[in-house]
Amino acid sequence: MRGERNTDKNVRKFITIRDEDKWEQIEKLMALPQYKNTFNKVINDALDYGLPLLIKAEFGDIEDEETEGSGHSAHSKDEEFYGQVVRLMREMIMNANINKALLRKRRYNHNANFRIIKERGKIDLV
Repeated sequence: MRGERNTDKNVRKFITIRDEDKWEQIEKLMALPQYKNTFNKVINDALDYGLPLLIKAEFGDIEDEETEGSGHSAHSKDEEFYGQVVRLMREMIMNANINKALLRKRRYNHNANFRIIKERGKIDLV
């Protein structure tokens, strides 16, 4: 077996978790009834939840069949929805800032025109 690549997907793998915070989070999850004394279920559910996010972060997007098979497609749809809401809110803030800048410039130009007219002795406002 040593030196050969094992292609069996059900083979046992060993991991080392050195971060105490992660161990605390795992232990907290294992206290829940659905994870009672089932370390593998905690890790597999964490992979189902986090692996698509890691793929998205590394490669830019998640393929539809991956999210459908993960069992967390509802969460992915929520995440997509809230991502779009955040994008639209940022766009609204940007538009508001552009409008403020344009209004400030217009008011500055209006005040400058008023000063020029006043200096020339005309009464009319532009």
